[in-house]
Amino acid sequence: MNQRNALNRLTRRDFMAAVPALSAASTWARGADAWAGGGRASLGKLEAAVFSCDVTPPLGSPLPECKPPVAVSADIPLLAKGVVISGGGTRYVLCSFDYCELRTGAHDLFRRAIANALGVNELQIEVHCIHPHDAPLYDTEAEILADMFTSPPHTTDLAFIGLAAERVASAAREALDKPQPLTHVACGKAKVEKFASNRRVALPDGKIGVRLSHCNDPVLIAAPEGLIDPWLRTITLFNHQHPIARLHYYASHPQSYYGQGHMNPDTTGLAREWLEKEEGIPKSISTAVPETSQQANTTTDPMRCAWCSQTVYTTA
Repeated sequence: MNQRNALNRLTRRDFMAAVPALSAASTWARGADAWAGGGRASLGKLEAAVFSCDVTPPLGSPLPECKPPVAVSADIPLLAKGVVISGGGTRYVLCSFDYCELRTGAHDLFRRAIANALGVNELQIEVHCIHPHDAPLYDTEAEILADMFTSPPHTTDLAFIGLAAERVASAAREALDKPQPLTHVACGKAKVEKFASNRRVALPDGKIGVRLSHCNDPVLIAAPEGLIDPWLRTITLFNHQHPIARLHYYASHPQSYYGQGHMNPDTTGLAREWLEKEEGIPKSISTAVPETSQQANTTTDPMRCAWCSQTVYTTA
């Protein structure tokens, strides 16, 4: 097969799966031998600094995934948590938001604000959302287009998102005053059980049942979890023996207590905060959102949220 035909056969899903792997391979190539041998990889002269700030929007702000689609309360603050890695005369940032999504210009806005604050190219800034549904889903382009119509639905509080971007950029810039030597990197993983499940369930009649985040069908609930990625993966940044930060990655659609406008970071956010309080080590959790749902999620109450958070917490 020639190269052109190979590219034509590349699906969007193939591309999205390949890009992170290529990026990671390029970034960590020099430490590959140490990683392959297990334990901690020794690095050159690098520094790391952590930051966190509140990015909870005001009550009444748009929450498109809720009914009604506005924030009616702030049960738990929504945070932006990140780490600045400096070395070789430049800096890189990984930042995780307790937001549902940052689309189009909203994503660019935060990257650009952080980049300008640190004096680097925005391509060196990575932002990610942990995807709770009782949280903002910001899309600045959609908001601007909708404003051309009478009484449009709203997705974005344009005034607030600008303030939030300034707040995150300021926190990242202030983190540079508290750098720590980044001497080692460690990685690990643990299997999360009874949390996630594949959305698509093969039924006895040959049809495909759909098991979404909130499911009351006993047949679908009782079905096996199906094909999922069950691993919670952790990268820890060390200053010699002292952990600077832990970055947790887990693939799920983390909905439990949601859809009513009570802003909170849901299960993964709660698990992160419990872990951080217990260890005293800054943490960031990133959740990919594949075709998975939380298993046997029959309620949308705080107790369900606490149970799911405990599952992730004990695994991590």
